[in-house]
Amino acid sequence: MEMGNICQNIRKSWKTLLYAIISQICMSFTDFMTDILAALELFTMMNTFLGSKDNLDVHVIWGSLTVVFMLMPGLMVAMQVISAYLSVKRQEKICVGDGSIATEEMSSMLTSNDSSIQVKYDEGFLHLPFAETSVQMEPTDESNVKMSQSIIENDENEKMFLDFFQTHWLIALMCFFLFPLGVLAAQVCYVCAILKGNEAKVKQLHFITTRLRGFEAFFESGPQFTLQIFRVAYTKKWTE
Repeated sequence: MEMGNICQNIRKSWKTLLYAIISQICMSFTDFMTDILAALELFTMMNTFLGSKDNLDVHVIWGSLTVVFMLMPGLMVAMQVISAYLSVKRQEKICVGDGSIATEEMSSMLTSNDSSIQVKYDEGFLHLPFAETSVQMEPTDESNVKMSQSIIENDENEKMFLDFFQTHWLIALMCFFLFPLGVLAAQVCYVCAILKGNEAKVKQLHFITTRLRGFEAFFESGPQFTLQIFRVAYTKKWTE
């Protein structure tokens, strides 16, 4: 990768790069580090390392819950990968067609007996092979079109999610078993894709990192915040 291309990509996508570094890597790293320090403090390991002589209680349950909450989103990532795999396999078995495909099938059915019969579909009208004869097709319901587009977009996202973890199996394993490291690794890949100017990879990694941050927020940060509130309310101390 040439330095000139990197500088050009930075000038072109500096906002996206700044977002990836500050709003993703820095925030996730800070969040995970505070959780690790909180767990070590609950196990009193941090106080032992710092040489503190205070007799502090060892909160094994709270410390264990802190560690479990850090790793719990990995289970959600694994379930999402399985769901995406099943969705992609299901879509491979289903043939979904639009109006033009249905018209082609109808045309082939009508021309099967007589090769001279021709059927044309143009701007909502089905032209039959008779003089001045045509049938107006009912317009497609706009809500159904939007629903179909939403389904197609969801299927594309699922395929994108599955393709990433099939290609980057090491990051997938880290996300499953060491979720914090997996998230940071995916975010670093996001930054590298921006620097390389790979638009397809940037789009994919933006989707991946956004979904991983969603897992982090709901299944790691939320329970951690609730646990810390309970800890403060129970011990009536902000710090040990």
